[in-house]
Amino acid sequence: MREPAGDQHIHRGADELRALYRSFFANGGGIPLEHCAVIDGPPVRSSTTSSAGGRTKFPPAAGIAVDGRGDSGKLASARVYDDSQPPLS
Repeated sequence: MREPAGDQHIHRGADELRALYRSFFANGGGIPLEHCAVIDGPPVRSSTTSSAGGRTKFPPAAGIAVDGRGDSGKLASARVYDDSQPPLS
Protein backbone atom coordinates (compact mmCIF):
# COMPACT_ATOMS: atom_id res chain seq x y z
CA MET A 1 0.00 0.00 0.00
CA ARG A 2 1.52 3.31 -1.07
CA GLU A 3 0.38 6.53 0.56
CA PRO A 4 -0.06 9.81 -1.36
CA ALA A 5 3.17 11.24 0.11
CA GLY A 6 5.33 9.04 -2.11
CA ASP A 7 7.58 6.02 -2.21
CA GLN A 8 8.99 6.65 1.27
CA HIS A 9 5.49 5.78 2.57
CA ILE A 10 5.08 2.22 1.30
CA HIS A 11 3.65 -0.40 3.64
CA ARG A 12 4.27 -4.10 3.00
CA GLY A 13 3.57 -7.25 4.94
CA ALA A 14 0.92 -8.10 7.50
CA ASP A 15 2.48 -6.21 10.43
CA GLU A 16 3.00 -2.94 8.53
CA LEU A 17 -0.44 -3.07 6.91
CA ARG A 18 -2.11 -3.91 10.23
CA ALA A 19 -0.44 -0.89 11.91
CA LEU A 20 -1.37 1.43 9.04
CA TYR A 21 -5.01 0.41 8.94
CA ARG A 22 -5.25 0.44 12.74
CA SER A 23 -4.25 4.13 12.56
CA PHE A 24 -6.93 4.74 9.89
CA PHE A 25 -9.61 3.36 12.25
CA ALA A 26 -8.27 4.91 15.49
CA ASN A 27 -10.69 7.84 15.47
CA GLY A 28 -13.90 5.88 15.83
CA GLY A 29 -14.17 4.45 12.35
CA GLY A 30 -12.74 4.41 8.88
CA ILE A 31 -12.78 6.88 6.04
CA PRO A 32 -16.00 6.46 4.06
CA LEU A 33 -15.46 6.99 0.35
CA GLU A 34 -18.01 7.98 -2.24
CA HIS A 35 -16.94 6.27 -5.46
CA CYS A 36 -17.54 8.58 -8.39
CA ALA A 37 -16.16 6.49 -11.26
CA VAL A 38 -14.36 3.17 -11.64
CA ILE A 39 -12.37 1.95 -14.64
CA ASP A 40 -11.69 -1.80 -14.36
CA GLY A 41 -8.77 -2.63 -16.56
CA PRO A 42 -5.12 -2.96 -15.81
CA PRO A 43 -4.76 -1.10 -13.53
CA VAL A 44 -8.09 -0.56 -11.75
CA ARG A 45 -8.67 3.17 -11.21
CA SER A 46 -11.38 4.85 -9.17
CA SER A 47 -12.11 8.45 -8.31
CA THR A 48 -13.47 9.15 -4.85
CA THR A 49 -14.53 11.88 -2.47
CA SER A 50 -14.42 11.74 1.31
CA SER A 51 -15.71 14.08 4.00
CA ALA A 52 -15.03 12.26 7.25
CA GLY A 53 -12.37 10.35 9.10
CA GLY A 54 -14.04 8.41 11.87
CA ARG A 55 -15.76 10.94 14.14
CA THR A 56 -14.07 13.93 12.46
CA LYS A 57 -15.91 15.68 9.61
CA PHE A 58 -14.09 17.83 7.05
CA PRO A 59 -14.92 19.53 3.74
CA PRO A 60 -15.26 17.06 0.85
CA ALA A 61 -11.86 16.11 -0.58
CA ALA A 62 -11.19 14.46 -3.93
CA GLY A 63 -9.00 11.40 -4.26
CA ILE A 64 -8.08 8.60 -6.60
CA ALA A 65 -7.03 5.00 -6.07
CA VAL A 66 -4.96 2.94 -8.49
CA ASP A 67 -5.00 -0.78 -7.73
CA GLY A 68 -3.03 -3.55 -9.39
CA ARG A 69 -4.20 -7.11 -9.79
CA GLY A 70 -1.92 -10.11 -9.44
CA ASP A 71 -1.92 -13.16 -11.72
CA SER A 72 -4.82 -14.58 -9.70
CA GLY A 73 -6.96 -11.51 -10.49
CA LYS A 74 -6.99 -10.51 -6.82
CA LEU A 75 -5.76 -7.15 -5.52
CA ALA A 76 -1.97 -7.20 -5.30
CA SER A 77 -1.09 -3.50 -4.80
CA ALA A 78 -2.83 -0.26 -3.94
CA ARG A 79 -1.88 3.38 -4.33
CA VAL A 80 -4.03 6.19 -3.00
CA TYR A 81 -3.80 9.85 -3.84
CA ASP A 82 -5.62 12.56 -1.92
CA ASP A 83 -5.17 15.86 -0.15
CA SER A 84 -6.90 14.77 3.07
CA GLN A 85 -5.16 15.19 6.38
CA PRO A 86 -5.65 12.28 8.79
CA PRO A 87 -7.87 13.18 11.74
CA LEU A 88 -6.31 13.34 15.16
CA SER A 89 -7.50 10.48 17.35
